Amino acid sequence: MRREIKLTVKSILIITVFIIIATILLVYATIMLIDYSRKADDTASAVISLIGNITGGIIGGIVAYIVAAFQVKSTIEYDGYKSVSTSYSLLRMVKSELNNNKKIISKFHEDFVNGEKTSHLDSITSSYWSMSIDKLGPEVDEKTIETLQECHLMLEAYKKQPEKISIKASEDIIIKISNAIKLLEDNIKSIKPIK
Repeated sequence: MRREIKLTVKSILIITVFIIIATILLVYATIMLIDYSRKADDTASAVISLIGNITGGIIGGIVAYIVAAFQVKSTIEYDGYKSVSTSYSLLRMVKSELNNNKKIISKFHEDFVNGEKTSHLDSITSSYWSMSIDKLGPEVDEKTIETLQECHLMLEAYKKQPEKISIKASEDIIIKISNAIKLLEDNIKSIKPIK
């Protein structure tokens, strides 16, 4: 996987300033090295070591800054991509679950009203929604989350009270699920991760 390094004007200026400072220190250290090497005493050796350590530290700092800036930027980009990918996958699973619930209710709602085939109510699930609600990122808008939560609550109430199921209640929940699916499709299109 190839990544492009994007440099901003600010980062180029910072790098340039560090390079200029390091160059000045290296030139100064070289001049001092030449001057003190002629004198050949212990002070000269200590000063040369000091300047070498300082220069090495500055150059090391420049390299560390560049590497750290690149790593932080890469990590932020990766986390954003990971969040979008997770939300995209979870929304697709929730959409599939809602489509399945809609098919079950559409197919058996008259039987449910008559108290028959209520065992099919157990096939109505919202487990993907329950699993994903806390994993969705900020790219999923509030309206989608609220609509899905309303669907989840309606489905749970629908399942728990089979004696209260009516044609109207079934039609209402089918309409609510259809609207949620349309909203999910719009969200899925808008947050599709870029590879």
